[in-house]
Amino acid sequence: MRTTGTATVRGAGRDARRDANAVGGAGELVALNRVRDALGLEFDEFEVALQVGEVRTVVCGPAQWKVPRAEFERLLAERDGPDGGPEALRERVRLVSSGGAAEAMGASRNRFALIARAGEVRPVRWYVNRYGATVWLYRAREMAEFAERRPDWLKGRLPQRLRETEQDALDLRARAWRERRVAHLVRDAYDAWDEAAVWAALLGPDAVGEAVPDPGERARLRRLRETLPPGRPGRASPQTVRNVVTADDPDEIGHALLRLADALSRARARQPAPRPIPRPSPPIPRPVSSQAARDLAPRGQGRPRGLRRLMLGLRRPAGRAPGGPGGPDQSSPTPVRRITARLSSSEAARSTSAQMPQP
Repeated sequence: MRTTGTATVRGAGRDARRDANAVGGAGELVALNRVRDALGLEFDEFEVALQVGEVRTVVCGPAQWKVPRAEFERLLAERDGPDGGPEALRERVRLVSSGGAAEAMGASRNRFALIARAGEVRPVRWYVNRYGATVWLYRAREMAEFAERRPDWLKGRLPQRLRETEQDALDLRARAWRERRVAHLVRDAYDAWDEAAVWAALLGPDAVGEAVPDPGERARLRRLRETLPPGRPGRASPQTVRNVVTADDPDEIGHALLRLADALSRARARQPAPRPIPRPSPPIPRPVSSQAARDLAPRGQGRPRGLRRLMLGLRRPAGRAPGGPGGPDQSSPTPVRRITARLSSSEAARSTSAQMPQP
């Protein structure tokens, strides 16, 4: 599949748009599925390759990315080279847990745990296992590169930074993952609104409610990205996901607020958020009198069915079926007036005097 047209360079972050002919020296763009099939990678492996930059792409629209023809040909040449093939690229994007990361780094597990908690290496993904523990996944190649840069951190006396991390019981692995994830999403942002939505998702709804007072802008940011996409949460509870994907350090929050303000200023200048159209409030119903209700009722309707049945039952002699004669032991019908009407004062006096004993 080949397409041409306008594309945004992935990672420009400033709405830098250029013609696709200038991207990688080729105007043709290749679909991601075709590139993945040609490289022989699984979906998860290809996703990591896109995230860490092993496969470079361009933004063609909201949530639309493709690979320039020049990049595709470079990957094919690397695949067909003497040291290439799918296994070479698969090894560069291989993810390992803490045990595999310590092995790739050539350090003990305790030493690697201190390095990871200090935020010196950044996880690529995470998930919660069946025991409720958060498992962080690292890129094996980056662990080997860290060992080449910092061999003194792997053995011997602990560096000052690691000693402080151990004394203060700090754990910066979640923040390190957020930094990596946000950098990836900002790099892939289609425009300034999309970039602002990333910073808003990092801050969370409470902080965004104070930083963005306009409800229309907040609604647009939520539609674009309500929260940072989790790694592989697995059995993680919603609270665990929020703890991982939401900024919690004052420096991190301050940096995100500055970047949000910068992205919003560019977004407003380019395309202001649409204002919601006010809806007219429904009219308040006025009370209707009983006489007006009778006047508005359809003619010929008569009494309601339930009331009509009640009146017929009151007029019918007790024990008599509708339309049938009463038996000899049945009582005489009781007038409706005796049931429904109050006794007058004279009737009440006569009734009382009749019941009193005579001298």
